[in-house]
Amino acid sequence: MPVTLSQVALKSGVSVAAASRVLNHGGGNTRVSQDTRLRVREMAGQLGYRAIRAKRIARRGRCDTFAIVQGIHAERSELPLDLLRGLQQACRQIHTHLLVERLGDDDLLDGEVPQWIGQLVCDGVLFDYTHGLPEGLADLLDRYHVPVVWLNRKCPHHGIYPDDFAGAYKATRQLISRGHQRIQMIAVGQSSEANPADSHYSEVDRHAGYVQAMREAGLNPIRHLRPADVPETESSGLIRSLLASADRPTAVLTYDDRYAMTTAHQAARMGLDVPRDLSIVGFGHSTYPQMGIDFTMIHLPWRQIGHTAIQMLEQRISNPDQSLPSRAIRPDWHEGQTIAPPASN
Repeated sequence: MPVTLSQVALKSGVSVAAASRVLNHGGGNTRVSQDTRLRVREMAGQLGYRAIRAKRIARRGRCDTFAIVQGIHAERSELPLDLLRGLQQACRQIHTHLLVERLGDDDLLDGEVPQWIGQLVCDGVLFDYTHGLPEGLADLLDRYHVPVVWLNRKCPHHGIYPDDFAGAYKATRQLISRGHQRIQMIAVGQSSEANPADSHYSEVDRHAGYVQAMREAGLNPIRHLRPADVPETESSGLIRSLLASADRPTAVLTYDDRYAMTTAHQAARMGLDVPRDLSIVGFGHSTYPQMGIDFTMIHLPWRQIGHTAIQMLEQRISNPDQSLPSRAIRPDWHEGQTIAPPASN
C-alpha cells in the first residue's frame, strides 16, 4: 500500500502542511527550517514515499514539467552543456522538471495530429531544432496552441539565440584597434550559400559582422577560409597553407573554439608565436587551459540564454495568444593571451 503524506508527517513529528511544503513545493521553502526539511526528506526516503502528482496537476492545471524536443540530426539539434545547465538552473528555481525527447522528422509531422503532441506530458516545449526545420512544423505547433520557445534559432517570434553578428563585429573591431589590417575569418564549410535554409544563421551573421567592421575601417574583407570544405584529414593542412602564404594574415577570427585551437597548433608547428606573429580570436565556450594558452574568445552566453528561455516559456504558457518577439543575447568578450598588436607595428 502506498505511503501517504500523513504517515511521513507523523513519523517526522511535523504537521501535514509542513511535510507538504517540503516534499511537494520544492526544497527552498523558507517557512520550514533546514533541520525540519532534512528530517522530513530522510523519513520520506526511509518509508519509500513518492509524491503523487496527479492531484496537483488536476488542481493547478499544470504538470510543472517542460520538455526539450530535439531532432535526430546532431548538426541541427546541438545542445551546448552550458545551455542545458542554464535551463536546469532556471527550472529548479521555479520547481519545474525538465525532460528531453528526441524525434525524427517523420515523427514530428506524423498524421493530422502527431502522436507526440498528445503524449508529451508537459506544460511547454523548448525546441532544439536550429535550422532545416521540417516544412509545416511551425504552423502545426501554432495550430494546436503548443507553447514553444525556439532555442538557438533566429526567427521573428518565440526564439532566443546569441547575437553572433554583434560578437563578430566586436571581435573584428578589437583586432583593428590593435593595428591589424590583414584579418582572416576561418569559418565552417557546411553552409550552402545557394540555400541558406540549410545553414545555421550564425554562419551568415558572424561573417556579416566581420565584413561590416572591416568596411567601416576602410579595410577589404578577405574571403573567408572554410576548412570543412575539404576532408577532415586535410583541414589542418589548409590552415597551415594559409599561415605559410606570403601575405598571411596577422590575425584570424575563427568560427568556433575548435578552429582556434587548430590554428594555434599549426602556428606553433611552423614556429609562429601567438600572439606576437599571429593573433587568434574564436567563438566558443572553452579557453583550452590544457594547452597552456588562455584563448581570447567571444563567449556565447548559453547560461543566460537558458534562463531567459525559461522566462519566455513561462510567459507563453501564461498568455498563449501573446506573440513574443525573438531575443538576441549579446556574447561576452574574454580577453586572453592570444591577441596583441601585429609584429610589424
